[in-house]
Amino acid sequence: MERTWINWKIGGPAGFGIKSVGAMFARAMLRLGQYVFAYDEYPSLIRGGHNTYEITVSPQPIYTTRRPVSILVCLDQMTFDEHHQELAENAIVIINDSQVTAPVAQLPSKATVHVIPMDQLVEENGGEKVMRNVVALGASIAVLGVEFGPLNDIIEFNFGNKGKEVDLNVRLAKAGYDYIKSHMSQPSPFLVKTQKNPNRLFMTGNEAIAWGAIKAGCKLYAAYPMTPATSILHNLALQARNYQMVVKHCEDEISAVNVAVGAGYAGLRAMTGTSGGGFSLMSETYGMAGMMEVPVVMVNAIRPGPSTGMPTWTGQGDLRFVLHSSQDEFPRFVLAPGSIEQCFEMTQTAFDLAERYQTPVVILTDKQLAECNIWVDKLDLKPRTLDRGLIYDAGDVEKHKPYKRYALDVEHGISPRTLPGTPGGEHIQNSDEHTEEGFSEEGSEMRVRQMDKRYKKIDAAARLLPDPELEGDAHADLTFVSWGSTRGAILEAMEDLRAAGMKVNFLQILYISPLPVKKIREVFTKAKKIAIVEGNKTGQLAGWIREQTGLASDYKILKYDGRPFFPHEIVQSVKDMK
Repeated sequence: MERTWINWKIGGPAGFGIKSVGAMFARAMLRLGQYVFAYDEYPSLIRGGHNTYEITVSPQPIYTTRRPVSILVCLDQMTFDEHHQELAENAIVIINDSQVTAPVAQLPSKATVHVIPMDQLVEENGGEKVMRNVVALGASIAVLGVEFGPLNDIIEFNFGNKGKEVDLNVRLAKAGYDYIKSHMSQPSPFLVKTQKNPNRLFMTGNEAIAWGAIKAGCKLYAAYPMTPATSILHNLALQARNYQMVVKHCEDEISAVNVAVGAGYAGLRAMTGTSGGGFSLMSETYGMAGMMEVPVVMVNAIRPGPSTGMPTWTGQGDLRFVLHSSQDEFPRFVLAPGSIEQCFEMTQTAFDLAERYQTPVVILTDKQLAECNIWVDKLDLKPRTLDRGLIYDAGDVEKHKPYKRYALDVEHGISPRTLPGTPGGEHIQNSDEHTEEGFSEEGSEMRVRQMDKRYKKIDAAARLLPDPELEGDAHADLTFVSWGSTRGAILEAMEDLRAAGMKVNFLQILYISPLPVKKIREVFTKAKKIAIVEGNKTGQLAGWIREQTGLASDYKILKYDGRPFFPHEIVQSVKDMK
């Protein structure tokens, strides 16, 4: 089947409902059985600035935002000025006549412009000027040749029981819809057909992590809001009462991580979340959890840095930081999901690993995965067995006297832990190097034995964790290797490269630490050419792989401008390879 897609983009000033109307457009497309991927850009401002929201719509599964833009909706002049270069040759431009002029000379030769008196239609129907976005939404649905019904349903769903608001928004959307229907002089090149609607979900990565934590039995989430991790806090706060959770908005990140580590020590499944700057503040406690062998899950949703950097944009520059953060060395698990389903599943895995190996586990995402809304067929909601690890109750302690919290003669470096209040399980717990009983100890022999014990965990996990799968052609001309949110753009680029006659495959690294060294060596040895794709300046995964395996890729495809990879950029990079 030939791959088809439409990219719809709306832009305007902050406060004009760009994201909310975009979400309604996307949900209307989902209702028609289409696959959607929604991506937004907004400046790092508390208020104001230029916002855009774009949605790639396809009858086939779609994994990231596509370019060029098929339909551009301009609520203000800046949207046209900033984005007309992104238009497809046969693009449609919808403009508000009182706010925008679209010089023909700046448009592609086959582009069509629909000039709509949005402010006039808003006034005639009793709305406020800010509601011109709803008129534009109705016009967009008409351009796609879609019946008004699905949009009507979405508006009713969106505004719930607000009767007057529902009627007003339906009226405004219908005004925009009818205006296009009565003034469109030629057929639209972009038509959307109804497909079977399997009631797909529409989720962000942060929502998937939040629900993964709930399913994993997380009972405490502590965080200080920091873009792009903030909505994990919001989503869990909404569900706290339903799932008997404590969700705490702390005064800063240092407090948040200490609350989470304290809860983990007490036996709760606990998590905290932040971005790079917040993770910097958490780094000392990150190491303390490693030394004290306390299970805790930490989410680092990456945004470009260093320092404050670009708070509302995306990147993958924190990989090395998370691998080396905090003093000295300790076993650390770093997981990197690349899809909504993986965010959901790997968050559950993170809790199991944290408790099984009694150590902090970090989930790495970025703004692209954390905040984009993406279609999901379904999530596995079946009950699961939690792996709480080696926890001694009073009977176990009695059977294995004397109890030693940091016993050295143990399998895989995992000493049994007791939870506070366990009779006979009393022990010393501090952040110093320690004896088997937990007393501070600075002798060289005990230091080496405790370090070696802790590191046995990472060796054991490396043998037990599943290897990544190689997706795509068995005998590929080129093998992509990557991690995290780049997955979507790579899958889309692979489709384009295959259409051009090239054989390609893809190795997605889900576990950054411990790294699946054996599988990587196997893939690197067999591949004709390797290209590592990353959203950072220096190729941090490429360096980590070389450090761990001694193997280097043939090419690096890197991007670090704060924007996600678009498939055509990867395709062009492949064409430019020598």
